[in-house]
Amino acid sequence: MAKQKITIPKLHKTTNPKHREDYVFVEKPGEITIPSIQYQGTVSPKGFQNRSFFQQRGSRLFRKSPPKHLKVLPIPGDSNGWWLPASKLILQETWEPNQPEFRVGEPVTRTIIIQAEGVEAEQLPDWETPDLSGIKIYAEPPVLETKETPQGVSALGKTSQALIPSSTGELLIPGIQIRWWDVQNRKFQVSQIPERKVNVLPPMDLIKTQESVQISKIPTEKALTTKAENIHDDDQLWKYGTLFFFILWLMTMGLWYGRTSTLVPSPMDVVLAAT
Repeated sequence: MAKQKITIPKLHKTTNPKHREDYVFVEKPGEITIPSIQYQGTVSPKGFQNRSFFQQRGSRLFRKSPPKHLKVLPIPGDSNGWWLPASKLILQETWEPNQPEFRVGEPVTRTIIIQAEGVEAEQLPDWETPDLSGIKIYAEPPVLETKETPQGVSALGKTSQALIPSSTGELLIPGIQIRWWDVQNRKFQVSQIPERKVNVLPPMDLIKTQESVQISKIPTEKALTTKAENIHDDDQLWKYGTLFFFILWLMTMGLWYGRTSTLVPSPMDVVLAAT
């Protein structure tokens, strides 16, 4: 099989001059050869510190490491076209504020963080901003960083999103999944952030307006109640007054009728008086 191209991104310096580390990222499967490394130096003679400048010259030294032959395995067939081999991967999210309250028109910041060991930041996946109904999402450009660790290289990626709800009610924020190849256990792993159900509340200005309207209605309702009670009392007073005057009128008519019967003579009395 033909030898394939290998990528050595850079040399990593250490405090030990006898130690050198190169990180090799292979682009294709097959057999590859890591070329030998040559070293050239000078061997100082014994007691060179007590010698003059012209006597301190030592013998030249040449060393060459043997080449390294490797066989690179192909990507597993069920990789689905995207490939991220790593020894460890952590996926998490943070919210600002820490316990977010979703209200119409108010932004909430969501930060997605991915850490992967054994890869460079350029190998991390690109984030896609979903198009959701009832909410607008504005994503900032991702921040990518490659760090050197005692175990090799480590990649860090951060993406911040501003979520602004546009309508009230229940809203489902989708989760995130990353499928990656565990190079230590030789199998696919899935790191994920679960989806989140939130209840979007109305804006605070609308709530304050509704509270103001409710408060202004209370005196009006009390006034209507008091007025109705006054009308009811007046109605009762009018009824009792009418009944009183009616009884008084009956008594007056009775007295008047009795007095009239006593003063006016009957027809029989008039005849007897005439005889």
